[in-house]
Amino acid sequence: CNGASPLRSCLMGAADVAVVVMSGSLASAKAGQTVLRWMAERNRKARVITLYNNTSPRQTIPQTSLEGVLGRKMDYTLPYMRRLSDDLLNGIAFTSTSHCLHGALEKLSADLLGMGATGKTSWWKRLAR
Repeated sequence: CNGASPLRSCLMGAADVAVVVMSGSLASAKAGQTVLRWMAERNRKARVITLYNNTSPRQTIPQTSLEGVLGRKMDYTLPYMRRLSDDLLNGIAFTSTSHCLHGALEKLSADLLGMGATGKTSWWKRLAR
């Protein structure tokens, strides 16, 4: 990266993985489209992961419509969780298995770390190792 290049372009151009987070707003859809197009044109080697962050029970743009506009399925979805604010106010950490978004965040984290699918391994599979 050199001083003449904007920092955003420099970082996106050097990225190995890009997580593009979009919600159901028009601004988010346009920004997501721009980032995906930029990555496809200028950084084809990077792995691009798309995430739909459902922040409200009523989205302006539903996930399926956004996927149609983008021409691709979302890799991950963070569902709207009514009890998210309760978990935050009660000090329940995102890493706690009792946190309402734990499962979704664990899958995304495992994918980013290259760990594959998470979950409990059956007794038979562990025995076969």
